[in-house]
Amino acid sequence: MGLLLLAIPVVGFASLGAGIFSLVWSALHPVVSFGWFAYLPLRDTPLTQGVGGDSDRWGLVLFIFGLTVSAFWVGLLLGRRRK
Repeated sequence: MGLLLLAIPVVGFASLGAGIFSLVWSALHPVVSFGWFAYLPLRDTPLTQGVGGDSDRWGLVLFIFGLTVSAFWVGLLLGRRRK
C-alpha cells in the first residue's frame, strides 16, 4: 500500500504538468498553414489552426487525467482509516 500511495501522486502530478505544458506550448506556437494560393486577396494571409488542434486535445486529456488521479489520491488519503 505504501508504494501505491507514492506512485499515484507521481503519475497524477506528472500528467498534470505534461498537460499544462502541452496546452501552453500549443498556445505559444500555433500551427500555420499557407493554403490560400489560388484566391488572390488571401494569398499572403497565413491561417492558424486555432483552438482544438491535436496538441490541444492531448493537453486537455492529460490535464483531466492528472486532475482525476490527483483527486483520487487526495480522497484516498482523506478516507483512510486510522489504526
